[in-house]
Amino acid sequence: MTRTARTSLVLGIDAGGSGLRAAVAAADGGPPLATASAGAGNARSVPERLLVQRLAHAVGEVLDAEDRAARVRCVVAGFAGAGVADAAGHGGRGRARRALDAALAHHGVRAAAVHVMADSEVAFAAAPGTPPDGLVLVAGTGAAAVRIRGHRLAAAADGCGWLTGDDGSGF
Repeated sequence: MTRTARTSLVLGIDAGGSGLRAAVAAADGGPPLATASAGAGNARSVPERLLVQRLAHAVGEVLDAEDRAARVRCVVAGFAGAGVADAAGHGGRGRARRALDAALAHHGVRAAAVHVMADSEVAFAAAPGTPPDGLVLVAGTGAAAVRIRGHRLAAAADGCGWLTGDDGSGF
């Protein structure tokens, strides 16, 4: 099938403790059409206004051609800090969603589906064979071990951020 200028697009975002990366690709497959990066994107440690700015920058860079913003049909974003609940039972997922929604609105992206999840869930989804259950070990700027059940985060150990955990992390 030949791609046309009207091919639907998908936008992927990996927002970690060291950096935030975005890529846009044709929904029917193929290599990324554009990639961009920005500063740290941890949903719990980066102030929300700064997170919005960084997301808007990266999204703007990958959508800075033709009519890409209007063609984005799905957005999947994995955020460090979006999977661990704090003492009140809230995680960074709500903060990540608000920041992402603001960045997408800034560029006129009205995707039919927008998914925000923990970076560990995105890492697991990239595993060969797309298994529904398994374990992920995150050993980067942050550190965590998570259990995935039915393609969803079921349990996590650590991943709390440098102030309260992440022993053994690169931080």
